[in-house]
Amino acid sequence: RTGFHWGGDQHPLQYVEKQAKCPTRYLDWRETPKQRIEEQWQTFLANDRAQPFDCAQPPLMRLVAVRIRNDYWRLVWSHHHLLLDGWSLPIVFKELLHTYACFCNG
Repeated sequence: RTGFHWGGDQHPLQYVEKQAKCPTRYLDWRETPKQRIEEQWQTFLANDRAQPFDCAQPPLMRLVAVRIRNDYWRLVWSHHHLLLDGWSLPIVFKELLHTYACFCNG
């Protein structure tokens, strides 16, 4: 829900919206030939990295879930560095993995 405006001193000024929906896409690559998956994956990642974030428009993240096989998915979680930096990302990621493990274990 966080966005940023630049103040008069050119430093980002954080604000938080009441609501913000995280853009989420689901892609189904199960019909993609096995030998093309990695090439397609690398192209997808390069294209995703090239997509900018508008810091004034929350949320500053997006999710893409790619179904590779019936039992195998890949998740791309893209976010702006202003939102999660090198210090905070491991904390959030640890919580995400803990939540996922709890979900998997019922």
